[in-house]
Amino acid sequence: MSIFFNTLFGGQNNQTVSARNYERRKQNLSNICWFIDGFFGEGHCKRAWAKWTVINNAISHYDEINEQLELGDKSPPQVYYDGQRFYQKLYRKMIKYTKGSE
Repeated sequence: MSIFFNTLFGGQNNQTVSARNYERRKQNLSNICWFIDGFFGEGHCKRAWAKWTVINNAISHYDEINEQLELGDKSPPQVYYDGQRFYQKLYRKMIKYTKGSE
């Protein structure tokens, strides 16, 4: 439901209201993180943004791999293995970041 409302009001079609508002907060734009975090708990928007960032990057990476496979390469490209290591490293950084202070 959150993704629907975010999209309805001009946000990306795979991003929650919480993640969008944290992104706006990072850009020093008006946001309602204070309200959302007050309702769902401190750091909710930051955690939603971290999760969205990992998922959004994974989707982009999947599209690249799928395109390579459609071009006739039947074995997973090296970029797949490089990407796995990259996203594991990114995920660990995001978890560490969300546990830290804002």
